[in-house]
Amino acid sequence: MTNPHTLFARLHRGVSAFDALQQAWQDAVDHAEGPSLFITPVFIRQSWDHFHKPGDEPWLVSVEDTRGRMVGLLPLVLRTEVRRLVRIRTLMHMGLWAGDRPGVLHTRDTNAGQVWRAALSALLERNAVWHHLDLREVEEAVLPDLQALLRQEARLSVSIRPDTYAGLQPTNGTWEHYFDSRSRHARQAYRRSQRLLTEACPGLRVETVDHPADMPAAFERYLAIEQLGWKHSARVGLWADDRQVAFHRSLLPRLAQSGQASLWFLCDGAHDIAGLVRLRQGIITYERFKAFDPAHARSSPGTWLCAQALRQSFEGGCTWSDVLGLHTPLAQRQAVNAWYDLELRTVRLVVTRTHAGRHLLYRARQVLRAVRRLHPQHWRHGTQADRTEAASPDQAVALALRRIA
Repeated sequence: MTNPHTLFARLHRGVSAFDALQQAWQDAVDHAEGPSLFITPVFIRQSWDHFHKPGDEPWLVSVEDTRGRMVGLLPLVLRTEVRRLVRIRTLMHMGLWAGDRPGVLHTRDTNAGQVWRAALSALLERNAVWHHLDLREVEEAVLPDLQALLRQEARLSVSIRPDTYAGLQPTNGTWEHYFDSRSRHARQAYRRSQRLLTEACPGLRVETVDHPADMPAAFERYLAIEQLGWKHSARVGLWADDRQVAFHRSLLPRLAQSGQASLWFLCDGAHDIAGLVRLRQGIITYERFKAFDPAHARSSPGTWLCAQALRQSFEGGCTWSDVLGLHTPLAQRQAVNAWYDLELRTVRLVVTRTHAGRHLLYRARQVLRAVRRLHPQHWRHGTQADRTEAASPDQAVALALRRIA
């Protein structure tokens, strides 16, 4: 195990950092044990391309050993937003734009806590640049390392609160043994679902799509299933966000090239009853998204399809199945806890510079004074150039922000 005191963090800013770190980043992924898919180079770069906003800046924190070899990486983005006329700069994890629980990348001879400490130390040294460090879905196991470091900083305000709950299930035994270990209620529900589906759907079959060339059409089929159910009326799901749709249209064929993506369908002849988006990274299979046709809700087709996919995991070489994106404890999600024995909890860690509040108040006062001078109702206090440029209140605010930046 690498000595944590021999790790060094380097900050790489700007879009050029993606290409500069590409090879070392991929090498670190290849030497990691169970790395998250949502922190790999292809996933992060695709996330940047599809979700960044004007003014965003990549902050890639690489962690190296004494030989200069990358042993960890934390990909963040510095986002500047205007709130109540004040610019606020927040650092957040880039892997959360379209992923879940990305954490930090770390190789086999390091641990997540070591990399987090090194990366966080580098960020704290640059706390004059940001106001908030908003780290979501941080695994509870690394909290002691982060809290020990943060306690040494007197000018920081730290907030920690529960965030997500993931279902994990080892899949290194046999399906038969695993199924027998389920509760009596879960086994009965599975058999009832299978019976109802078989009776209602004479042409019942499971179809798996994993060839890169077939992924675009298969993804459109999945989106069509989403729009049939409650996700359509609630305007949630992939289909409701054009950026998510474009992101997955681009990402899924790329992942399929390396056997890391597949779409599963439960069909009755040519009719799709349920769909499942599955991703894979090494020994971990992610049950990413699922949807079903509400006309078959009585037979629980989505849950039954997920069970078939889980069964395949026992037979396909993966040793973990991971259900992501749960914001309620597993105990309250019967459809999940009946099949997943382990719960992984995460927290949201927000670090704020305590002196930032006074600074932001001072900036707000500056903006208000500038707006009073530039607002059309107060033209007599400005120059002719001001009166031309600040022709409306919104333009006055924009001009004021530029002048005090």
